[in-house]
Amino acid sequence: MNDVKAENTKGRRPDDPHVGLWTGGRTDAHIESPWAAAMYHYVQGGRAVIEMIVERFRERGRDFHDADTLIFPLGLQCRHLVELRLKELYGVLAREPAAKNHKLLDLWRRVRPLIEARWPTSNRSSSDRYGHLPREILEELGIVLRTEGDLDRAESLIAALDEIDPRGVSFRYPGTIPAHIKTASVEMIAETALELDEFLDGCLTGVQEENSIRPEMDAEFRD
Repeated sequence: MNDVKAENTKGRRPDDPHVGLWTGGRTDAHIESPWAAAMYHYVQGGRAVIEMIVERFRERGRDFHDADTLIFPLGLQCRHLVELRLKELYGVLAREPAAKNHKLLDLWRRVRPLIEARWPTSNRSSSDRYGHLPREILEELGIVLRTEGDLDRAESLIAALDEIDPRGVSFRYPGTIPAHIKTASVEMIAETALELDEFLDGCLTGVQEENSIRPEMDAEFRD
């Protein structure tokens, strides 16, 4: 199969055994790109897969048979999405690649001090930040008021994912889930990952925005 040239596969059926997995015609995806661009597609694709799995689960009436099967690809993708986000944010803040480490809490404990150093008030709670807004606006923006600090909240969510999958293999292979964990919620795992993704993406956006205006500010102060 590896000897088949790409230009000779045009027009062949997808089930043709001589066609490689990387040539499907109109359905081809571009999987080779610079690191930053690739990371964007990895995380956006991961989030989309999580949302699609949960949507299917809800459309089928939250059937427990679906829960028993969907929890594994869902849990795998949820954990991987958070790991990618943590490594991406560490790379941006520390200006060096993240360590080759799959332990979420270890990665978070490297990222959190960098967030606190960059934004000293980053652990304010959502109640402190948005408590003055009318309830209608909070509901429209999807803001939930919590007294827990934002970083403390993120850490508690990461700790929950880390508990069920401490080494990144619990949803990949049978017999690897910690013995004390007997059940897991499809929706809660998804909501945990999506909330963390939103928070970490907000941090990344903040860094990018600050970096984009910094040259202008430096020039203004020089003048």
